[in-house]
Amino acid sequence: MLYDFSPEVKELIEMLIEDPENPAINDTLEMYAADDIDTLCRVMRQLDAETEAMKKESDFFAKKAKARQNAKNFIRGKILGFMLLTNNRKIKTAENTVSVSTRSKFVLDVDVNDLPEEFKKITVEPRLTEIGNEMKKNDRGWGHFEQTESLMVR
Repeated sequence: MLYDFSPEVKELIEMLIEDPENPAINDTLEMYAADDIDTLCRVMRQLDAETEAMKKESDFFAKKAKARQNAKNFIRGKILGFMLLTNNRKIKTAENTVSVSTRSKFVLDVDVNDLPEEFKKITVEPRLTEIGNEMKKNDRGWGHFEQTESLMVR
């Protein structure tokens, strides 16, 4: 922990994480907001630090999982290569049955732009930043700006 919180604040943090809809949390937060904003800011920084640490751990384990998946795929490729080289399409052991299957996969031989429109998948997404910048200069009636409130903590 970055901070030495009181048992009550530690309990509040746990409740926020486990049961954020609990009505008791709202009352407690309002009490701190009225009397001790610094504690709430420390809680936010603590939660940020824990979130960042968990993301790093998640990335670490994702890389380890990917390495294991790659190792498994390497072994799979070696077995397939061996079976194709020896023209043995099926191996049966006491534990496993390994076989080579043949499937058909379509491969496109022409440029995507040469296909008729009916066979193209087109995804249209608005570029909101650019549209917003244009609307600031010249209102074209494509949308509107909404004001939002956000909290800055320094």
